[in-house]
Amino acid sequence: MNGRLAAGVVAVVVLLGTWLGQGAVAQQKDVIKIGMTNSFSGPLARSSTKTWQGIMVWEAWVNAKGGIFVKDLNKRLPVKIVYYDDETKRENLIRLYERLATTDQVDFFFAPWGSGQTFVVAALSEKHKKLMIAHTASAPNIYEQGNKYIIQGLIQSQVFGRPYVELIEKVDPKNKRLAMVWEDHLFPKSTAELTRAYAEKHGYQIVLFEKFPFGATDITPVLTKVKDVKPDHIYILANIEGTILAVRQAAELKVHARSIGILDNGMVYYKDALGGKVLEDIVGPVEWDTSVSYPINYGPSNKEFIELHKKRFPNPKEAFDNHTPLGVTTGLFLQKAIEEAGTLDSAKVRQVFCTMKVVTLVGPHQWECETGKMREPQDGGPPTIVTQWRADGSTVTVWPPPYGDPSKLKFPKKPF
Repeated sequence: MNGRLAAGVVAVVVLLGTWLGQGAVAQQKDVIKIGMTNSFSGPLARSSTKTWQGIMVWEAWVNAKGGIFVKDLNKRLPVKIVYYDDETKRENLIRLYERLATTDQVDFFFAPWGSGQTFVVAALSEKHKKLMIAHTASAPNIYEQGNKYIIQGLIQSQVFGRPYVELIEKVDPKNKRLAMVWEDHLFPKSTAELTRAYAEKHGYQIVLFEKFPFGATDITPVLTKVKDVKPDHIYILANIEGTILAVRQAAELKVHARSIGILDNGMVYYKDALGGKVLEDIVGPVEWDTSVSYPINYGPSNKEFIELHKKRFPNPKEAFDNHTPLGVTTGLFLQKAIEEAGTLDSAKVRQVFCTMKVVTLVGPHQWECETGKMREPQDGGPPTIVTQWRADGSTVTVWPPPYGDPSKLKFPKKPF
């Protein structure tokens, strides 16, 4: 055998061995691993764990169906969520996501809870070339860093904050003195700033725009300022603990206005911590409510979700709230994109979001191709609904039509 022929044979053998080895790896692939952290402890534990429950509901749902079909492998693969407690500490986030990428060798990422924490790790999706679905990161700056591997899983901050202003403008157009109190954390801060710009554009006078520290235990000085300026309307923008503190102390100080708005108005923790009498007549935006049904074309309905959640988390103390379906849709988005891409290649799965249209229990969803941001409602994204609390601890959807009925709004608000 001459040297040239021998070299050719060796090359063929090497290529054949490489192909066979890759084929063996493909055939051995038996699970899709998705890595994430969750704040099971720390200031964000209560809100984040509700979203994690939704992810667990989706994992059980998709695996009961045999997993996700991957065309390249010609088979269904079950899903395994690999997760750690980040303790709501930013210093833990990078270490844990590096571990997920290198030691655990996950295929995809789900983001940690909230805008502030997602901002810390977003660049790691680009570094490791692993698609990250950000289930609760609404702050726009996360998606403006040139990162090609991150997808927004919920409504944008500017879309989320403004429906409360739209509602009060509709029902009380002559009274436009608005006080805004916000927690110094990325999600409420960005929502407050964007909502302020929207309100001013629509003729509102912002008589107070005051922040309070993340994790504060007393904000009576800020609320006293609110009381002193006698606003027509008050908008409190905070995470769960900050909102509970603000509403409780506002009630104690007898702070009053024609309306009071809060973020994430469907939180079961608000009712548990404050009770219906304190919450009565308070309004605010939420991502999802059982009263609103969309023409779903992918995933479980509201009724099916409730049944699935009860099966996965039967303890009454683990009740769902308006964030729980965001965990479900996080999984659904990735599942559908994998099915459409036919592969587990993150770049190809990410590309599907440029054209993918899906309607889940949270509403219609489409994305901006360049940034990965969720589109606004008028461009195919999900709407934000506004609910109002009743004295019995129930909520009623009052905005926007056709999803809510403004005639059901009790206005003006009763004094505390």
